[in-house]
Amino acid sequence: MRAAQQLCTWVRSHRWLPWGTGLLLLLFLAYGIAYARLPEAYRYFDLKLRHNELHYLKAGLYPSASLHPPGVILPKGSTIYPPTSLLQIWLVSPFETFPANAQFFVLLNAVAFIIFSRYAWGVGREVAGQKGAWFAMSGMWAMSSTLSCVKSGQYGLLINAMLVMMLAALQSKRPLLAGLAWAGAVIKPHIGLTFFHAFIARRQWWAGATGLALLLVAALGICAYTGVSLPTVLNTSYGQTSTMTFASSGESLINAIIACLGVTHRTAVILSAGVAGMILLPYIILPLARLPLLVHLAAAGVAGRIGFYHLHFDDVMLAFLLLALIEQSLFSRKIADWSATFLVGSTLWIPQVLLVQIPGYSVRLAIWVLGLAYLTRAALQRLNGLTNDAPKVPATAD
Repeated sequence: MRAAQQLCTWVRSHRWLPWGTGLLLLLFLAYGIAYARLPEAYRYFDLKLRHNELHYLKAGLYPSASLHPPGVILPKGSTIYPPTSLLQIWLVSPFETFPANAQFFVLLNAVAFIIFSRYAWGVGREVAGQKGAWFAMSGMWAMSSTLSCVKSGQYGLLINAMLVMMLAALQSKRPLLAGLAWAGAVIKPHIGLTFFHAFIARRQWWAGATGLALLLVAALGICAYTGVSLPTVLNTSYGQTSTMTFASSGESLINAIIACLGVTHRTAVILSAGVAGMILLPYIILPLARLPLLVHLAAAGVAGRIGFYHLHFDDVMLAFLLLALIEQSLFSRKIADWSATFLVGSTLWIPQVLLVQIPGYSVRLAIWVLGLAYLTRAALQRLNGLTNDAPKVPATAD
């Protein structure tokens, strides 16, 4: 009993935070060394595919093999992205040569990394001073997907930065900028789409309308430029004729639905997306609609991660879940809160080379859902003043 009390006192004292921060920074350093040693030929493979697609797009051809006679669009130049994304992809890869686009991609990710790091620092510092700031920021850095999404040529860090800007715009009551930031985050729709629910929860209709209008204009512009109609593109890519077999190669609820129900890939995609919507539904009505925006971003990240097609590097969209749990733990100093944080963190900090060797991705999916449920309960109690949590440490404290 005495040992348990001493452990509780030690956890609540936060004296261990520098040690935890040091371990997380060492893990991030290891990921950085692995990234630096990765041969150039194995970097940015997804960015290369986007470069191939842009080659056809710049020539006035919509980059989809199903819209053209055989041989016009080669397989490595045929996109699965909707027309709403192609303009954003063009903007972040504006140069003719791939090396130039790769360098620009690294620069953009460096800026995005700074933006998200500053946000995580602020979240931690507000509730636990500089110790909390360092721990929160290093927790984001140590996620294995933080650098893997960059080396893979993915847009995860850019999307997170756009979502941080969306959050800041909502908090400062600038709905048009919030809509613009969200539209930018939908460069990868199966990451950015679910975050639209923050507009609904906060009743920010102008922000939502702005974002949707921008996407519609972008889609119509791409279709006009390539001489195809938007309904034709959408029907070919996502209609009855689309098999969506690529979805089973990911790590999401889609795989479990196909395995358990034996349905087609397209049906599994629809059912899985429905589950994502069901997860988010309670968050747009009271009392959950009043929860902090960070919790709403956490909910959107979990719903999108399990409900749509994703690979490991897309785990970066769960940064908001982990950050919200860290913030709650720093605030409350409870062992239960820290246990939930480290349980979720263990699924995100583990190296990818080990992750692919572990069977049963459904375990990770369940942990994320349970982590969100725990966070939601704790945040709601805190909002209603039903907790006996420790008071905030002043922002100037160490």
